[in-house]
Amino acid sequence: MDKAKKPQLKKIRQLLKERSIRDKEGLFVAEGAKIVMDAIKKGRAVVSVFISGRVVGAPAAREITSLCEENKLAIWRSPAAEFEQLSSLNNSQGILAIIKKPVWNDISEGKFNVLCDGVQDPGNLGTIIRTSAAFGVSSVFLWGATADVYNPKVVRSSSGAVMDVPVTRVTTQELDGFKSRGCYLLASSSARPGAEPMLSVDIPEGPVILAFGSEGRGLSHDTTKRADKIFYIPIDPLAESLNVTAAAAIAMHHFRGKRGFNG
Repeated sequence: MDKAKKPQLKKIRQLLKERSIRDKEGLFVAEGAKIVMDAIKKGRAVVSVFISGRVVGAPAAREITSLCEENKLAIWRSPAAEFEQLSSLNNSQGILAIIKKPVWNDISEGKFNVLCDGVQDPGNLGTIIRTSAAFGVSSVFLWGATADVYNPKVVRSSSGAVMDVPVTRVTTQELDGFKSRGCYLLASSSARPGAEPMLSVDIPEGPVILAFGSEGRGLSHDTTKRADKIFYIPIDPLAESLNVTAAAAIAMHHFRGKRGFNG
């Protein structure tokens, strides 16, 4: 395990902080022992792994070192003080990896899809992607001013699911194309007039897209005007609202069970 060089550390800082660099290089940073270990075990396109001198002898670090050696992956040691300056976390686990962004060749709808409409909070977006992976979602589509899927907070809160579920930005034309091919758009809203209680909503056979809006503004007009059905999740009248991640989890579980979706 060689010592990390200054240009490598500079590249990590850039990838963590600048979306333009992530887009240009086609790379992102994953932080944490579990995410890095899973990426290696699943054969993701790991470019290099960096371990802080603070944890180099810890069990997780030793296992990751062994996996890197088995898979002929570059692994570098960084002095603890330098690593802490690199990490986006206040209490880092001392392990990160540079990984190539997944390439999803086809922007296509499966049987069960999710649309994030202006979800700007990285933690919320990552949690929705992680939940999508858990419930067999075929694709997650990003629409409007949604956060960058390779923001380090998104990657971390998704627990690495950004590498497992196809996540792609879609244009108006692509969304309309899904609709023209028979995709049924179900939009979640707690405040829209005419919205139906979730439990009373029937959906036809064929592919479905579940749409969830931004934390502050909800669904955009562009989404609601395309929706085949708008639904809400009934909650106690004294409760203000559900967080978008909770609403997404409840709706995915319900509609997956209703139609027996499995990706």
